[in-house]
Amino acid sequence: MHDPQAIIDALSDAVIVVDLECRVQQANRAACAWAGLNAEEMRGRNCHEVFRCVPLMDDSRCECPLPTVRATGEPVKVTHTRQLPGSHKIRFVDVVASPLKDVEGRIIAVIEAMRDVTAEREPAEILVRRNEHLSVLNSIARTVNQSLDLAEILNRALKEVLRLASV
Repeated sequence: MHDPQAIIDALSDAVIVVDLECRVQQANRAACAWAGLNAEEMRGRNCHEVFRCVPLMDDSRCECPLPTVRATGEPVKVTHTRQLPGSHKIRFVDVVASPLKDVEGRIIAVIEAMRDVTAEREPAEILVRRNEHLSVLNSIARTVNQSLDLAEILNRALKEVLRLASV
């Protein structure tokens, strides 16, 4: 029989067990490497402290899955944006949170499996930003095509650039 912790530690995905107050109870080697902490340093700390999420503009990529798991009793998948220790690059991380239930079916903890999906997400994010840029250029071009009023053209251009910058 194999040691369960050795099996969990062999996974390349980060895996943590959090209690219902979001405190880390257990972590595998990958989770420790992502957090830059050992398992003892993580134990008892709030998962939001250990794995800091980085919100991007008006993004909801820092939504905690624990309340939904507690409410539904079902696994929940969310994508977070994180900055790993020692790195300035933002990473996209899929988090699958699953309930851990006792013999009577009550949720006693939540298991979170985290996978870095940056390589899969970056091309899509780049396409979305380029599409937004093209949309702005198209709007400005339509205005130029429809009006010779310089003030109207400049106002439209400023409005679209501010929308693109989310100001």
